[in-house]
Amino acid sequence: MFIFQIMIWFISISVLALETYARRTKMYSELNGFPLIVYSSEEGRLVPSWYEEQQFPFMVGVFENPRDIALWIQQKKRFGLLTRDSALVVLSPYLDFNPDGDIYSDYNWLRFLLEMELVSRVFVIPPSNVVKNHPEWFQSHLTLCEEINKQGYDLNLLHGIKEWPFYVGDVILVIDLAYFRDKVFVKGEDINIVMKILNLQRVLKERNVKIEALLIFSWPKDVREKEAEIILEQILEVFSIK
Repeated sequence: MFIFQIMIWFISISVLALETYARRTKMYSELNGFPLIVYSSEEGRLVPSWYEEQQFPFMVGVFENPRDIALWIQQKKRFGLLTRDSALVVLSPYLDFNPDGDIYSDYNWLRFLLEMELVSRVFVIPPSNVVKNHPEWFQSHLTLCEEINKQGYDLNLLHGIKEWPFYVGDVILVIDLAYFRDKVFVKGEDINIVMKILNLQRVLKERNVKIEALLIFSWPKDVREKEAEIILEQILEVFSIK
């Protein structure tokens, strides 16, 4: 009995130490700025593979896989580094929610986050050219969202960045680089990347959005490596602490 009590005490002290470390880390980072961290996945575990001293007013991560973003959010929530009821806003030409599929699938990460109650609401904003040039795609996914919401999930598909919701509270912002250069729907069309990013920043300021984390991932099949580098560089330049 005594040994069991000692074990419980040790576990409690360990958990308290981790929580204290997490709070101190968050306070220090908020005062000094957050670094950019690039993550890779090894055997289902997230591993920081590259670290950049460039400073940001919130946590910033770059990922190779959307599933890794879900794991990252789960880890940060566990250590109290993200608000409990934060909303997720995703800029992407994809709606990665399959009501009948495996929640651990790479392409069902939005359902995983909602089902595990790691985010309160999800807003997906596709590129404006997708909504304009492929209305049948947008309408079919809008219908899917309506069916998903009937199942108790809070998943929303918006027409564009101008529909960014007011008063959503703390936001985890996810940017798929294909949002700025989508070769699946638009081929051979040049996009003014800088203007799109600045427009995003303007909308965030108008809505007085508090970003808790900026998470970025690139789909190699949709964005050429050189294009991805340019887009990523511009995003980081706009959001970094000047």
